[in-house]
Order: sequence, then structure tokens, then C-alpha cells
Amino acid sequence: MAQASGRTIPSGVAENSVASIESMMKLGQPMGLVVTAEGVETQGQMSALADAGCNQLQGYLFSQAVPDLRR
Repeated sequence: MAQASGRTIPSGVAENSVASIESMMKLGQPMGLVVTAEGVETQGQMSALADAGCNQLQGYLFSQAVPDLRR
């Protein structure tokens, strides 16, 4: 983990990514929106998103792609 601007950044997560995550949370949460992060692939990404207060996470870290069986 690295330190930048007074916050801890999980390994494998770029500092500008953390800034983007924080910006999205600041936009969505005050409006009462459920914020979902897609494409979560690493523990570092999961930690950064959870620490920022992201409501829902999805991606390969949790499950491989599921085929659409509605056809």
C-alpha cells in the first residue's frame, strides 16, 4: 500500500483511479443513488472501492461471466 495526499492507496490501484472513485462517490451518494462498480478484478480494486463507500461491486473477482440464458 502507498500513501498519497493523506490516504492509503491499495497496491495495484493508480492514484488517479482513487481520485476518480472518490469523485463518483461524491456525485452519487448525496443524490441517494446506489453506486455499482463494474469490472472489479483485484483485491486492491475491491478495497479501494469499498473504502470509498461503493454500494455494490461486480466483476471477475467475484464470478466469471454468466451466459445470458434468456434466448
